[in-house]
Amino acid sequence: MLTIRPEQVSAFTEALLRDFENRMIRHLLRLFPSQIRSFGDLGARDTIKYGIRKAARYGIVSERDICKYVELMMEWGRDCDEDPELPWIAGILNDKYPQGPAGKIECLFERAEQERARRR
Repeated sequence: MLTIRPEQVSAFTEALLRDFENRMIRHLLRLFPSQIRSFGDLGARDTIKYGIRKAARYGIVSERDICKYVELMMEWGRDCDEDPELPWIAGILNDKYPQGPAGKIECLFERAEQERARRR
């Protein structure tokens, strides 16, 4: 019988997180190159980890949805969910969606597009 010790689970979890961070950094470099480069590797990883924690507060836990949440954070600000100038973000994140967290993300992206168009 195979026994997996807690420290092995921890190491596996850390490896998965590191892999996700690596993929996110490559992705964010394509979308926000100057911002990510200005953060440096450690700063970029800290930002991604921060985004993971923030997204989890709203039930957003899938890689795809976390990725999109971090993208929004990069565009609208690290604490956009608490920004009084952007009440629509908190409103969507705190609302209940029958489609779950993915529905919140989709709604956020639709509204962000409307806000971008309004700014132009």
